[in-house]
Amino acid sequence: LEIINTASGEKKALFDFLDDQDVFIIGDRDETTREYVWELASLIYPERMVINSEIHEWYNSLWKECRNFNIQELINRLEKFENLKNLELRLGGRCDAIAWLNRLYTVLIQTKNVNVFCNAIIFPNQYGQFCSLNELFIDDGIDEIYKRILELLDVRCRSYLLEKRIDLPDDIQCKIFDYKKLFEEILEALDGDAFSKREAMAQIIVLYDEQSKRDIEQIE
Repeated sequence: LEIINTASGEKKALFDFLDDQDVFIIGDRDETTREYVWELASLIYPERMVINSEIHEWYNSLWKECRNFNIQELINRLEKFENLKNLELRLGGRCDAIAWLNRLYTVLIQTKNVNVFCNAIIFPNQYGQFCSLNELFIDDGIDEIYKRILELLDVRCRSYLLEKRIDLPDDIQCKIFDYKKLFEEILEALDGDAFSKREAMAQIIVLYDEQSKRDIEQIE
């Protein structure tokens, strides 16, 4: 029987014709946590989430095995998206992906799930790929030209720099990538075998020349 009202406005049966559960019933014990999970998950799976006004009723009226969704399941599914682009596609314009992630991080702190921050692969780098926070550095305002210099030296620094629009909660620690670290990376790359120093310096000079031309054009 199609008796469950979903966030998308549809009515659904709990199980589909293959006898698989077709609706997510939030199973977190704490009521406030259930509301936070619904707030986030309904933007990704509106067609499978019970309407907000009924989430506690269905939690209390169904047996434990039917409570098939919780905050950990939300994290697991987010990890499978792998990158910002896939998250954006799933959100379907209902919410900005960065805003959604920032809200998730706040919720994880408010629900005392700080342990998730250690290993969960839910933090986008500057290429948009999800990583664990342990793999990333906060970008301490590094100018884009220096990142391009590192890329010329075969160092993909954006792969370990946290997306700049991400706003981590205050009590979450993350390593900082500052100019001291940047120049250490440049010097290390110049000492490597991937480029001759002459070739590397020639490309850096060209890069600076291009940047200077753009700066002059902007002034004019």
